Amino acid sequence: MNETRRSRIEELLRQEISKVIIGELADPRIGFTTVTGVKLDEDLKYANVPENKRGAAIEALTSSAGHIRHIVMPYLKMRRPPYLRFILDESIEKAAHISDLIRQARKTDADGGVSKPEDAKAENNKPEDAEEEETGGEAEADER
Repeated sequence: MNETRRSRIEELLRQEISKVIIGELADPRIGFTTVTGVKLDEDLKYANVPENKRGAAIEALTSSAGHIRHIVMPYLKMRRPPYLRFILDESIEKAAHISDLIRQARKTDADGGVSKPEDAKAENNKPEDAEEEETGGEAEADER
């Protein structure tokens, strides 16, 4: 299939599904959701619709997928519009995790990749009682 046609259908689906979710669906489980994109299968039979909500929102959208498909069908001008599959979009969470990792790496690089000397001295000069407290008194249990 022509990639430009596929991308036009995906974008049209994204826009129309967003309109239906905002204007037509009254399910309180859906709340404020964002359709981040649509990905069509090779045979155009299924459209994967990533959503940023978990749990009940995905269930509500999945249960209303047939209704959404029926409303969107006239706008697509296709003989057989694709079946909709709502899936969890984890890209936002992954991006936040990667940003945290980058922030930690920059902080480590700014420190020269070594821990501060005060921290190392404090760990080496701990009294023995503090070590026993950290282990939960395991040494005392072994002596009994």
